[in-house]
Amino acid sequence: MPHLNGELALITLAHVVNPLVVTSPSSDLRYAQPVTLHSMKIARDRTASEPGIRVQQYAAFYEEDSPAVPPVFLAVPILDRSVLDCLDPFSRAGGRKLPLLVDILDRVHAPAVQADYLIYTNIDIGLWPEFYVEVARRIESGFDAFMIGRRTIGTEFTAPEQFEQIVA
Repeated sequence: MPHLNGELALITLAHVVNPLVVTSPSSDLRYAQPVTLHSMKIARDRTASEPGIRVQQYAAFYEEDSPAVPPVFLAVPILDRSVLDCLDPFSRAGGRKLPLLVDILDRVHAPAVQADYLIYTNIDIGLWPEFYVEVARRIESGFDAFMIGRRTIGTEFTAPEQFEQIVA
């Protein structure tokens, strides 16, 4: 699919997310995270017939969130600080332990990660089945960096088994 001067070129993509163990029964992540992870598998599987695209999915997470990481994702070094470490001690009460984006990106921008392009998405952002193929097309057309918008889906979708309905 990707070509460089008429020759087949390989575009390598590293996609990192921050999965977590969802403990709050009221959190939308109870539904969104499984759908996101399912959509990432489908999008990665769609690249199997595209010889010019290689996708590797990574997980950046805290030690306590390791049970939420799918086995096919490569783990990067464990996150060791959060936004709470950057706040005044009196401001921390009730705060959520959220990772710093720079820490996630630094872990994927390591020598062990060999990729031409880096993709970061929040764990509640599902992918279209052709996501990685379309990213490769845009790269091939000359983009070095770009942002892809999101669309909010209805609250009636709560399970990976509904993925076909979601994209319809």
